Amino acid sequence: MSNKQQNPNSREAQQQAVQQVLAQAPAAMAAALQARQVLSQSNTFDEQQRAAMAAAIAGQAGSQAAAQAAAKQAEQAGASEQEAQANIEGKSSNPETQAAICFAKQVAQSQGQPSPQEVQQAQDAGLSPQQIIEAAASAAANSIAAFAQNAAAQAKAKAPQESELPEAAQATQKAREQAEEEQAERAERSQPAQKQAA
Repeated sequence: MSNKQQNPNSREAQQQAVQQVLAQAPAAMAAALQARQVLSQSNTFDEQQRAAMAAAIAGQAGSQAAAQAAAKQAEQAGASEQEAQANIEGKSSNPETQAAICFAKQVAQSQGQPSPQEVQQAQDAGLSPQQIIEAAASAAANSIAAFAQNAAAQAKAKAPQESELPEAAQATQKAREQAEEEQAERAERSQPAQKQAA
């Protein structure tokens, strides 16, 4: 076994820090995971675009741990390292992703109350009504992890004890199961409509 210590500034360490913070509050972890899980089932934005918005929101909130974790997800979805790091700064080389990032940041900054002008700018940039709504939802969902990480850092929260981790794992599993059940219910409801159309 290697005795090499993990760099505390590495993306892996920062991602673990976010998970440790949320593990201390199973309800917050479940809320964050469930919201992200539901959004990930939509094809309105692809995985890389969702990760880009997450990175931008975390970067805006000043949560480097959450931002680097999201940037890593963007790379895993196909983004270059340069693109993923630019996402944290609210930038993207993809016009549609840039529009989504910009609007998501505006939603987060305005505490969920973007101005009519900002909504119009998003539409002018090519975002559909569905994309605008989901960008707003992404801003809310990704703010949970960023805000929790920031609050825990300010409070100097301790790392969770092993005895606390099972509760967090159960909450995580419950959130995933609930999201899967909701997806199955939506699929069942859509089948009669498809048969009638046929």
